[in-house]
Amino acid sequence: MYTRHHSMAMVCLALGLLPLVMACGDDGERSVDNAASPIVGPVSSGGGYLEAEPLPLVLPSPDETVITLSSDADLPALLALYDLELLDEYPSGDGLIVRVANPLGVDLENLPNNDGVEAVSPNIEVMLGEVQTLILGFLEGGFDPDAIAEQNWIGDLALPTIHENATGTGVLVAVLDTGAYFDHPLLVNKMQSIPVERGLGSDEYMDHIDNDGDGEFDECFGHGSHVAGCILTVAPGATILPIRVMTDDGVGSLWDILRGIELARDLGADLINLSLSLEARNDAMEEALAVCQEEGIVVVSAAGNAGNRHPRYPATSVFTVGVASVGSGNVLSDFSGGGSLIALAAPGESIISSYPRAEMCSGTGTSMATPIVAGSIALVMDALAVDARGATDRLFMHSAPVTPSIAVEYGCVSPLFAISAGS
Repeated sequence: MYTRHHSMAMVCLALGLLPLVMACGDDGERSVDNAASPIVGPVSSGGGYLEAEPLPLVLPSPDETVITLSSDADLPALLALYDLELLDEYPSGDGLIVRVANPLGVDLENLPNNDGVEAVSPNIEVMLGEVQTLILGFLEGGFDPDAIAEQNWIGDLALPTIHENATGTGVLVAVLDTGAYFDHPLLVNKMQSIPVERGLGSDEYMDHIDNDGDGEFDECFGHGSHVAGCILTVAPGATILPIRVMTDDGVGSLWDILRGIELARDLGADLINLSLSLEARNDAMEEALAVCQEEGIVVVSAAGNAGNRHPRYPATSVFTVGVASVGSGNVLSDFSGGGSLIALAAPGESIISSYPRAEMCSGTGTSMATPIVAGSIALVMDALAVDARGATDRLFMHSAPVTPSIAVEYGCVSPLFAISAGS
């Protein structure tokens, strides 16, 4: 079991690009050099632009409520009792998750006491952007495999040695993020698309809309592609299931995150990568994460960029593997969330990975460390023919020391140690 027992407590790769500057947070400025030819509109897996708009996301709204119901709940009676308007629903496990409007403003705090009601939450905002700390990355130009391979952290994790025998083949990793650019050289032929009828898409998309009202546009465009590339750098044989649950401003809603988790489960994901967070613990999210654990799906989540005293949820949930960032010598990054609520650490400083079209970007943040852990789990699964939970346990027990020692619960991810150590 990888479950850790502790109490519950917005993270981003804040991409700042030169010459295309992107600040994933409220205190940065964004300027565009037209020579950078930013992608306008959705990018198709055929390398062009989609003719239709991407499948719509549900923006957060304090006037909407998300309710998790068990199989024995009477939804029609519940709606009638509180004069609620049903906006949407989907099955989850043996139960149901619904999104409702509450036009009369009824106090729904006591709903969990009713038969069949497991969790109630406003349809709150989920963010990639982290206003407390603005971590900048830089455009590194066209894709160069050697530039990826020559990063110091690649050798530190002994990835070339591991890749001689294991690459993560057969492992499906769902990435809930801003989407991904399917035709990038690092990602091509390693992505699984989502059936249109499932209601969520996969394509990275620049809409030129200020979704979060901060005066910035498209500031998190490319985040999902970068995260996907980090996973495949570690585990090149794995398959990525990109699920677009965030706008290119890094804004999403609890509803879309929950239905993204449900979709990942339904499509057979072994791992779910969450380089995002909520402001605080959330009952509806806890229910969804608990179902993942029951089904053997490991969820890895970024500890956030607000400093070691402020790890973010859901990285602090007992149902996730929280991930901190370390730099050279496995020293906890100054910006990284940490502490006993966070299980593992991984390299998270100046990580070069894929950016839409055939470009590369260097990014810093726990958003980068998290997919490196996801890729490491995939490697151990492949090498030892174990499931995701068994591989995660190995990484817990066979990790490298981190400075300070109290930075995380276990240590820095060490896939070679986990693979080669005795039982």
